[in-house]
Amino acid sequence: MKRMRIIGLCLVAVFALSAVVAGTASAAKAKPKLILKIKGGAALTVGANVQFFSSNLKTVTSGGTLECSENTLYGKVTENESIKADKISVTEETSVGAEEYNGEKHLCHVSGALGPTKITSGKFPWPGEFTVKKTQVLKGSAKVEFTSVFPEAGGTTCHFEDAKITSKFNVGGPLIVTTTGAKFKPGSGSSKACPKLGTLGGTFEVTSEGQQVEAELT
Repeated sequence: MKRMRIIGLCLVAVFALSAVVAGTASAAKAKPKLILKIKGGAALTVGANVQFFSSNLKTVTSGGTLECSENTLYGKVTENESIKADKISVTEETSVGAEEYNGEKHLCHVSGALGPTKITSGKFPWPGEFTVKKTQVLKGSAKVEFTSVFPEAGGTTCHFEDAKITSKFNVGGPLIVTTTGAKFKPGSGSSKACPKLGTLGGTFEVTSEGQQVEAELT
């Protein structure tokens, strides 16, 4: 009888250990993975084109608010379906406005005295990542930079820079990246008339080859 009890206790210990091992394996499998995919379709492959489009991006400065009709970032997927962060590389940006000065069209609106501005971006590529914590980080090489030239103010030039832009994004539904409070300061070569700080905010809708992109945590 005593031997039977010992065998029974051994079996209980084995079952308990199995439960612990199974629980540990289950916990390991539960680690979330982030997938960037065509809405309702397949995951984006490495090398897939992505676009970030905004119609409400604003940079607020002491010299006025800069606002374009359209801001578009162009890039490619460099890593997807990661348990930490999916990665992209932005290689181009365009800023288009409805203002005009001296025959030059597509200038962006500025509410201050400097007048409309032509905006170009530089220091590409801008490596970026979407993390499982629903944050999106965009960095420059070595900084994210956009240059504003103000033809009405004699060609005053401002090179606004930020080391990185941290945004939020949603999981499920059309992928929207929301940026608030990104701080840009004038860099080397900027005119003394440039504002000392610009605060950027707005939303970007993400697409690939004209199709909506969504983020999924599995």
